[in-house]
Amino acid sequence: MSRIAPTTGPDRGATQRGLPTWARGLLVVGLLYLFLAGVKALELGIRGIGEGFTDALFASASNPLAG
Repeated sequence: MSRIAPTTGPDRGATQRGLPTWARGLLVVGLLYLFLAGVKALELGIRGIGEGFTDALFASASNPLAG
């Protein structure tokens, strides 16, 4: 007679392969910092183009359905 090994569920007998909690928190803070730095760089880039261009850009984008 052969023995059949019992099956395990997705959470039984499996080792956790994710990052530790402190590393996840550090990753979230780092990604949030990069996001905010990118938004600030975008703001500075639009400001550097000039006021007339940004007024025209936002006027055309204020109602995208009207064209």
